[in-house]
Amino acid sequence: MTTFDLPFRVRVSIAAAFAAITFIVGAVEAGDTVQLDFEIADMSYGVVADGWLDPESANYNAIEVAGEAGRRIVSADWSGLVVEACYNDGATATNWASELRLAIRMNGAAGEQFYDLGQPFAGENTGGAKPGDCGTFGPIAGSTLFDPGSAFVTSDGEVAVGAYSTWDDTTDLPGGRIIEGTVVVTLGAAIPGVCGTADQACQEASDGPGCSDATCCATICDTDPFCCDVVWDDSCAAIAIDVCGPPPPTNDDCADAIVIDFGTTPFSTLDTTDDGPALPESCNEGFGVGFGSDIWYLITPDETDGIVVSTCDNADFDTRLAVYASCDGALIGCNDDGADCTGFTSRLAFNGIAGETYLLRVGGYNGASGTGTLSVQTGELPPEYPTEVVARWSVDDGGNGNFYAVKWLGTGSSFATASGEAKFLGGHLGTLTSPEETAFVTGFVGIGTPAVYTRCAFGLVQNPDGTEPGGDWGWVTGEPLDWTNWTPGEPNDNPSPEDFGQVYTAGNWNDCFDDDFGMALVEFDADPGINDGVTWSTSEGGNGHTYRGVIVSPRIDWATARAMAEEAGGHLVTYETQDEAFWVNLNLGTYTSLWDQPDIATGNGGPFIGLENVGGEWTWITGEPLEYDNWAPGEPSGDGTVGRHFSTTGPSDQFNDVPFDSLAKSFIIEFDDGGGGGGGCPDFNGDGVVDGIDFGSLLSAWGDCSGCQQDLDDDGVVGGIDIGLLLVGWGICP
Repeated sequence: MTTFDLPFRVRVSIAAAFAAITFIVGAVEAGDTVQLDFEIADMSYGVVADGWLDPESANYNAIEVAGEAGRRIVSADWSGLVVEACYNDGATATNWASELRLAIRMNGAAGEQFYDLGQPFAGENTGGAKPGDCGTFGPIAGSTLFDPGSAFVTSDGEVAVGAYSTWDDTTDLPGGRIIEGTVVVTLGAAIPGVCGTADQACQEASDGPGCSDATCCATICDTDPFCCDVVWDDSCAAIAIDVCGPPPPTNDDCADAIVIDFGTTPFSTLDTTDDGPALPESCNEGFGVGFGSDIWYLITPDETDGIVVSTCDNADFDTRLAVYASCDGALIGCNDDGADCTGFTSRLAFNGIAGETYLLRVGGYNGASGTGTLSVQTGELPPEYPTEVVARWSVDDGGNGNFYAVKWLGTGSSFATASGEAKFLGGHLGTLTSPEETAFVTGFVGIGTPAVYTRCAFGLVQNPDGTEPGGDWGWVTGEPLDWTNWTPGEPNDNPSPEDFGQVYTAGNWNDCFDDDFGMALVEFDADPGINDGVTWSTSEGGNGHTYRGVIVSPRIDWATARAMAEEAGGHLVTYETQDEAFWVNLNLGTYTSLWDQPDIATGNGGPFIGLENVGGEWTWITGEPLEYDNWAPGEPSGDGTVGRHFSTTGPSDQFNDVPFDSLAKSFIIEFDDGGGGGGGCPDFNGDGVVDGIDFGSLLSAWGDCSGCQQDLDDDGVVGGIDIGLLLVGWGICP
């Protein structure tokens, strides 16, 4: 469901803040405070666009009480709140109780208008059971504490409290009705002039009145005017520590990042701001890219190795992590929810280079803040991207010996289509039965972002007659459902029916309706042989050629890919006919591991192909004419002289022209004689697979290297012949 939120300039209180509210209200009863009572019984509400907060609209529902212009708004408390949320006739789904927001008209950061006051029924993602019905919720109580200096009574002296909904069911009917309830708004005195102007932190004593944090200062001086009238002494500082917490971290800004060593570092993001750049869509793991309340650290490794940065299971809030080359530099890595980490804590890994300094950004999802412990360790990392078309979770690595891949199906595919494709390939829809299996799939197989590939189906399904929303879910294989990884608030069967499982990029689950999938996670109990190549047999009308997808790390240019293909005894793929391109794409090119999988705005780059521009004419490297012209729309655009597969969504057989020196992680080799496999096993890292990681190891030993294992032909030099021998042995070691 989409939501619409008014500007939010208040801090919603939790248990710790409630003590501060009580502290303020109890202390000011003898002083300059006023409490305004709002009876909001029988208040209907709907979306803002329908005029529920517009005084000129017939739908206007706010209650207005006279206050005093310019007074500070300290807090708002609601109690006895009972609401009904309705499933209106003509709507596609019910309004939820959680979509109710209280609102207050005041003078805030955006001027005099209504501002969000609170979400009383957060988490109540339900309403009427069927059209025409309403669900009743409550009673409930809660409160909001406003930051001093952020909220004041408007110039007309009126305070107004109303309600609205964040979801539009398009019926123009009220989304619900507040049956009964009361809101009490507490008005305080003006903020003392010494608050926010002094140099010292509120948690430190000084020889003058006031302190640097206007919010904390006003809170303390409401209770003890001495702190603002005379001097901010040790007693004032002690109260500030109790009420306002420890002073803000000194590494709030990137420019003030603190140098740390490998190991563990306690941290707090409380009362911090957000000065980091917006995250790209590639960091979206299914919950957006909101990142705020951040702090910064610097780490410099002594050795080139993998670096794992983690708050996993060691923070009291929903964390988010990112690593940068510098304050204004490139993003190196990001993570929202780490695989098998509880409480939405985080873990990311990147390849660190000896002597290079990295900036670690620690913050919260959508501005969440709290405390925790940051761990920075060295260790073996998953590859930057999958280095096999089909990945094996080996028994030696604690796995089950099965093979996994993600296959593109096409937008709008059904669950039945996904299941049928998996069976046709000799496998079944993947089952993620443990945190370890999930970590392997997300790290070594890769699930593309829904922004490009739409939803990914996996082997989780609900009995259509089961109890909604969480009853009778199970695996298509019949394995017991002993472990779940539902996204918070899921399953919710909304919009109904949502009887099929979707897995996000980070491995978390969602229930969704049918005919909305774009890819499928496929699991094989035995090696399907795809890494060795697929053969278009003459018996099915083919040419007898074998095609092999190769993924390398690091990325290479087109000329290197061409040389590698030829050293292996083949050539970069050439398509003489539409039938050939269609068959290769269907049987090999639609495995998403071969593709870049970026956000949809930049397009999706696929494998290099044997297409080049010679003398202004596009031709295949084998000399065949370009009779099958399958350029993507708008291509060739003239910005390149070599060919690559390209799409704006999932994998396709379309072409794109790219610069000669551009890099890609994959290419397709065509073996005209139907060969392409059966060599030795140059497995340099001992994982039982010859793949892109071993290619990277070979490149690191390039040149004179007498006696090293990468010198496969024993001529004392690691060169092109060794690349060919590596590719001959590509795939699972026998």
